[in-house]
Amino acid sequence: MKQYFKCITSIFLAAVLAIGCSGCADNDDVKEESSAVTTEEVEQTEPTNVEPADTSADTTPAAPVLSELKESEDAGEAYQNKIIFVGDSTTHHLRNREVLPGGKNTTQVWTPTCGTLTLAYVLTAKILYPETNTEMTIMEAAGIKKPEIMVIALGMNGISFMEETNFKTVYASLIQGILEQSPNTEIILQSIYPRAQSVHENYASITQDMIDTGNVWIQELAQECGVYYLDTQTILKDENGYLRAEYGVEDGIHISRDGYLAILQFIRTHPIPPKLA
Repeated sequence: MKQYFKCITSIFLAAVLAIGCSGCADNDDVKEESSAVTTEEVEQTEPTNVEPADTSADTTPAAPVLSELKESEDAGEAYQNKIIFVGDSTTHHLRNREVLPGGKNTTQVWTPTCGTLTLAYVLTAKILYPETNTEMTIMEAAGIKKPEIMVIALGMNGISFMEETNFKTVYASLIQGILEQSPNTEIILQSIYPRAQSVHENYASITQDMIDTGNVWIQELAQECGVYYLDTQTILKDENGYLRAEYGVEDGIHISRDGYLAILQFIRTHPIPPKLA
């Protein structure tokens, strides 16, 4: 049984962030190639007449779940073909670069028609469900498809204006919503891809420091929610910590065909362990 119940404590905040919003309507949205990427404490009373705790019991904390996927043998295209990719324009271009079976007609990519998906509004935003060309939420699509594996790449649109609590709350709510509709889906959270050292002026509000911070939040969230984390950024960065030139395009944010091929290779060589899949 999935451990998504760990996320529930923060989900009530998400409704506040999602009211009246959709992924394609945000002013910071990203369009094809050259458009802007935007992305109680409860007082506890001391119980009375309670027996002292038994301190003789083993109090050694349980070992943490290792959520980060590690390198292993290439799982091959059969593994890759099981994946549904969900995300913003950096996922949308998996289709445009024609790196998946079906090319531009692939059914493995779930993004809005416009390509933009801002994390702050992801709970109400509509993606185009490619099997029927129908718009619906990610949770609704998960309930229909019930993917074996889902790789999510979110945060580039949102990292410049969302603080940690809101970022994690919305993301946790998305994970919870997907698993409620499709309990057997294995979820992998990808790190936000790096940006180039020099980017188009439209993207100046998104700094590499913000991206690096967001990736720490995503890794922590994967641990808290009992899902997997994939540190894809490591193979995309140059020696200065920015997007490698050969993996980027002119705007400094989006990924080239060679970059996507490297990402897919990384996904296949960092698969979910077979005994847990």
